[in-house]
Order: sequence, then C-alpha cells, then structure tokens
Amino acid sequence: MNIVAAVEQQGAAPQEIASSVSRAASGTQEVSQNVAAASDASTMVSEEANSLLPSSNEMREQPHLLHDEVLRFLQSVRRNQ
Repeated sequence: MNIVAAVEQQGAAPQEIASSVSRAASGTQEVSQNVAAASDASTMVSEEANSLLPSSNEMREQPHLLHDEVLRFLQSVRRNQ
C-alpha cells in the first residue's frame, strides 16, 4: 500500500509543479501588463506637463508685467497732476 501511495504522490508532484508554473506565468503576465500601463500613464502625464509648461511660464510672468504696468500708470498720473 505504501508503494501505491508513493507512486500517486510522484504522479501528483509534476501536476502541482505545472500548476504552480502556470500560475506564476499568469502572475508575471499581469505584472508586465501593469508595468506597461503605468509606463503609458507616466508618458501621458509627462506630455501633459510639457504642454502646460509654456502657460505656466507665462502665468509666472504676469505679476511682474502687471507690476510694471501699474508703475507706468502711476508715473503717468503723477506727471499729469
């Protein structure tokens, strides 16, 4: 009886190994897909950030331009008094 059980266990071991390898392969494929999706999202975010950069730089300059314009206006008002 022990020999029969041992033979059955030996027959089951390759099936368990094959099943484990299959699950590992599926997990690896899922991880690979997630990495690809994260990479795509990162690329999109980078492209969006680059497209916003000119607007951001322009907005950064607005306070300086406004300040200069206010100074010119005040100088003009003082001259005309």
